[in-house]
Amino acid sequence: MRKFRQKEAYYIEKVGKNFKDIDIDLIIENRVHLNQLIEHIKIVDMSDEEKEKYTQIFINNNVHKKYIKRLSSLSKIRRKEAAVILGYIKTYDVLRELEIALIREKKEDVKFYILWAIVKHKNKNSIPVILRSVKNSTPFYFNKVSSLMVDYGKDLYYYLSYKMDTDEEYLQKLIINFASYFPKESFRFFLIEKATKSSSKEIKELAVNALSENYPEVLDDEFFLKNDDEEIRKKAIEAIAYKNNFSTIIKVSEFLADEKVYQTAISTISSILRSRPGLIEKVVELFKKEKNSEKKKAYARILSLRIEYFMYKLMSRDKEYAKEIIKEIMFSHKTSEIIDFVNKNKIEEIEIEMISVLNSVKSDDYVKRELSYYLNGDLLEKLSLEREEPESLPHFVTNEKGKIKFQWFFLLITFLIPIAIFYFTKYDFIQNNEQTEILKEFVVDFNIYLGFYVISLNLIYLIILVFSYLEKYRQETLWNLKNMEMLTKEGILPSISVIAPAYNEEKNIVESVNSLLSLDYPEYELIVVNDGSKDSTLEKLKSYFYLEKIDYVVNEKLMTRPIRGIYFNKNIPNLIVIDKENGGKADSLNVGINVASKEYICGIDADSILESDSLYKLVSVTIDEPNGISAVGGNIIPVNGSKTDRGFFEEVKIPKNPLALFQTIEYIRAFLAGRLGWSSINSLLIISGAFGLFNREDTIQAGGYMTESERYGKNTLGEDMELVVRVLSGIKERKSKRKISFVYNANAWTEVPEKFWSLFVQRDRWQKGLIDILHFHRRKIFNKNYGTMGLIGLPYHFIFEALGPIFEFSGIVVFLIGLYLGIVSFEIFIFLFIAVVMLGTVVSISSFIIAEDEVNYFSFKETIVLLIFSILENFGYRQFQNFVRLFSYFNSMRSRQSWGKSKRKGFNK
Repeated sequence: MRKFRQKEAYYIEKVGKNFKDIDIDLIIENRVHLNQLIEHIKIVDMSDEEKEKYTQIFINNNVHKKYIKRLSSLSKIRRKEAAVILGYIKTYDVLRELEIALIREKKEDVKFYILWAIVKHKNKNSIPVILRSVKNSTPFYFNKVSSLMVDYGKDLYYYLSYKMDTDEEYLQKLIINFASYFPKESFRFFLIEKATKSSSKEIKELAVNALSENYPEVLDDEFFLKNDDEEIRKKAIEAIAYKNNFSTIIKVSEFLADEKVYQTAISTISSILRSRPGLIEKVVELFKKEKNSEKKKAYARILSLRIEYFMYKLMSRDKEYAKEIIKEIMFSHKTSEIIDFVNKNKIEEIEIEMISVLNSVKSDDYVKRELSYYLNGDLLEKLSLEREEPESLPHFVTNEKGKIKFQWFFLLITFLIPIAIFYFTKYDFIQNNEQTEILKEFVVDFNIYLGFYVISLNLIYLIILVFSYLEKYRQETLWNLKNMEMLTKEGILPSISVIAPAYNEEKNIVESVNSLLSLDYPEYELIVVNDGSKDSTLEKLKSYFYLEKIDYVVNEKLMTRPIRGIYFNKNIPNLIVIDKENGGKADSLNVGINVASKEYICGIDADSILESDSLYKLVSVTIDEPNGISAVGGNIIPVNGSKTDRGFFEEVKIPKNPLALFQTIEYIRAFLAGRLGWSSINSLLIISGAFGLFNREDTIQAGGYMTESERYGKNTLGEDMELVVRVLSGIKERKSKRKISFVYNANAWTEVPEKFWSLFVQRDRWQKGLIDILHFHRRKIFNKNYGTMGLIGLPYHFIFEALGPIFEFSGIVVFLIGLYLGIVSFEIFIFLFIAVVMLGTVVSISSFIIAEDEVNYFSFKETIVLLIFSILENFGYRQFQNFVRLFSYFNSMRSRQSWGKSKRKGFNK
């Protein structure tokens, strides 16, 4: 790869980066491969004349003939590559061959690449061929066609104008999608007809969506507002908000008692109040007059979002009126915003009035309980209330006693297996020798068992490395076929909600958020969730980004701890900051999922920094998976040693701290080699919380991250792995072909512990989480109904990751006993040395070879240092890791789980 880059640099120097004065003779003279020229053309903006010049170069060198043949290759990757290159050779013959290939092709991910090449030719005569290819296609291909066909503009409009009377559903859907981009009067009538008369539920809903975008006034009709279809009702309610008047509020308020659409109604009224705050007094009157208890609660929720308005009225002549409204809101059990405001209030006059209000409402059991949970200590004392801890929900699915029995059982099995093997293989020896001789023989044999165990483990690593290498080659080839023109095209890549939970992250939070806001991606939002931090995390965010608290209606699909407030800056529209009661990382992610509005959610630690193109690389795999991606993980690299400024790298260096260096080796091996291989056999069970992507609907369907608040009534320390296992289980149970994947070159940088105790705390938490997950999903281990996850993935983690440390520690103890007794021979010592040290080193070095593209951030000298440390880690560091995992196994039998945090020193600036 480095050699290729050197050639590339030489070529740019000789020819010029913009290729303004390219000469065919120069290409031939320097023997620069034409494919290399193609790679440059893909990333450089050129005029039509320049493109014509390159087309001539390709034709003169018969490049087109070679790649036309490849359109019929057995390899999907070769067919994709051929399509991409032929997209740059704009002749009639090439276009004709591409059209034939499009109709012939069966694989929809390949069809997309051929479609991309055809659209680049911009020939209107291709429109019928493209539309023909859509028939009987899946949503994957249909959506791609809908996005790309927009490029044909008026030509497509004229063609579709003659197809409006079609009975073909796929054509109707295409016309509806096109109408969203080109609001023409003829399309308006077509949309109304399909929204009112179509027999297809899908067509109706698509037409209503298009009407809401371009003709919202059409939906202000009882046919839509009182439609039997829930989705149509929701769209109609949202659409009529454009009027922004009190009559619309009256109309929408009729739906506040409809449990299927009341969330939409609340959101619509709240959005009207945001733009017309003067209407709040009229909404208060509606609230006071309302007799229906459900509608009254809905009004209370709307008004509670604007509680500051009433709080400041406590200092005016209308304070009695404001106090009554606040009481009503609290009696309606909308308390979180009020409690949060009172806790942060520093105005004595407001405090005095609010103590009076709170004294009058604390008779309500619910309100009293919320006050005792969340009100600050001074105010509790003034109200004569005592602090209580929030109640945990019951553990519906599992319990700690069951897990402890599970652990004791397999602990016993782990100790008994080597004894049983020894007994059955050396039965005659046991019968004919004394106990001392039997013990010596057992010590020798146990060391041999240990050697074979370690050899088996390293052989599994090496097999996974082979799969990693093949998967890396596939991903690298596919990534090189894509260019920014393709990736930035609207509708090609899914939208993303990046969720960053933060707990006591004051040292790194501004750096991280700056980094996340600078991501190069066409459509994403950043949701930072402050999980009740006790430091100045929230204050730093509010101050640096000029955030203001806003009224925001959250659709609570997942149950979570209460939200204190949502903050926003209209000049940074893709940043949302949520302040909530402390509930742990998983609870914070669930809050983010509830607020998220995009197709995928990307969980990332708030103390991590993403490279600018990381999201592109992570999400680009969706183009090559027509069956869909449920989750995909990215690569994690330690940031220790590197210098950053406001979330951007100034200098990339390896860590100076030896402990961080060992972790760098470990991360390279685990991510770039290990997880890549597991994903290739669809058995990847871990997507790091520091950087992972999940389909939002799949995640909600699975129940979100496991917490006490959600359906499972249980917390876990391994929330990332547990969610992956549950999502993958759902895929298998539904017999879906969706995938869990890992992308080797999508990088996130994060700070790793530099002190043994901090590392101990982190790894202790990880191991406890693993044990808890394996117990919770124990029925799936060795269960063929769950495919490779049940037969390979879970058994591997159970045998080698959970029980392995017990066996390895036992082996070390027995080895030391053998040394003490003088019965460990030189041959056994060499055998164990080869099994433990040499094979371990081979695995680490092999990982470096596979990860070569990604470790080239570091200099040659730094790479040598990393290689040396990959050998040294076998003498102490790996034993330390095994000790931590062994300790965690026993400790998890008695300790309570919590979302602990290692101490951070902050990024180097």
